[in-house]
This record gives sequence, C-alpha cells and structure tokens, in this order.
Amino acid sequence: MLLKTTHSIRQKMKPILHIINQAAQTDQILGEKETWFNENDAILFIENGVYNYPSLMNAFCDPEVKFRIKCFFLKPDMATRGITTVEKPEATFECIEYDQMVKLVLSFPLNKTW
Repeated sequence: MLLKTTHSIRQKMKPILHIINQAAQTDQILGEKETWFNENDAILFIENGVYNYPSLMNAFCDPEVKFRIKCFFLKPDMATRGITTVEKPEATFECIEYDQMVKLVLSFPLNKTW
C-alpha cells in the first residue's frame, strides 16, 4: 500500500530533473524506479554517473517494460571516461553537450541531485 501511495503522490508533483553524478547510487534506485521517478521526470547523468550508461540500456529500454523515463548523458563526461554510445531505437536516451545541459536544467521546475 505504501508503494501505491508514494507513486500516486509523485504523479501529482511537478516534473523533476534527477541529476545523478555517481555510479553506485543508481543501482539502488533502479530496483524501484516507479517509486522514485514519475514518467514526466527525466534523469541527467553527469561526472561518474555516466558509468551507468550500459546497465541502464537494459533497465529502461526493455520493450516489455511499460515504464519509460527520458535519460540524458553528458557527452564530455562520457568521452573523458572512454564510454561509447550504442544507438537503440527503443532507447529514451540522449547524449548532450554542456549548452544543452543548461537548457535542460532550466526547463524543469525542480531539480534533485543524487
């Protein structure tokens, strides 16, 4: 019952841009992504958070999974860490530059850094 209550409360909230800058935190969150994220939210991965790119392809892009959330990865951080991108048509991922990141952050009424 608590999960349903939490999810219904989140549905009524303004969209949030979740900014994740560490790889370790994401694994904890992904197990219950419907609890933490609303479908109108987005996730921006920066710094070491971009290490989550490969595992997230499976978590958020599975055609069987109905829950979708837009994910953004900062290109310069990926390049610095030697992470290459893989294009998948079902992916809700986008790799962005710094100027796009600024526009993204400003487009959300709420931001939360994990």
